[in-house]
Amino acid sequence: MKMKIISSALLITLYCSASVQAADIDKNEVTINITGKLFYPPPCVVSSENITVPLGDMTTSKVDGTEYIKEIGVTITCTAAKKDSLKLSFTGDAATGTGAPAGLLKTNYDRLGIRFKTGATTPVDLNINTDFSFTKTTVPKLWLVPVKIGTAELEPRDITATATLKIQHN
Repeated sequence: MKMKIISSALLITLYCSASVQAADIDKNEVTINITGKLFYPPPCVVSSENITVPLGDMTTSKVDGTEYIKEIGVTITCTAAKKDSLKLSFTGDAATGTGAPAGLLKTNYDRLGIRFKTGATTPVDLNINTDFSFTKTTVPKLWLVPVKIGTAELEPRDITATATLKIQHN
């Protein structure tokens, strides 16, 4: 009986040491994980690197979200897009604070935001940091308009804001 236990223990010891040796041999091998992502090339060509939209002189009492609408002077050509379905967005800091409508771009003046719009005859609101879908054959016209935030009276001052126009495959 003792001999059987000793031989069983010896077999277990030999088996374990063989496993350890096999594990040591496996240390000479290493798994390489490779990851990546394929993208289509940029779908559209934008006519300019940087765009400035001058709002001009505005009367504080007339800033109402419809007055002073300006077309964004950009030409977008999407004929080389690999897919028909595309999306665009304006990215930037959203205006916040009491009475701030959703989707406005923040300006340097907390009582004034910028609303982006798209469309030809009746522009539709585009919220900041939100995708807008279109097709490569129907590239939309883009507009912006200053919007008063809250009920406090606007004061004369210079206005600045910055956003990024992004166009991607949908």
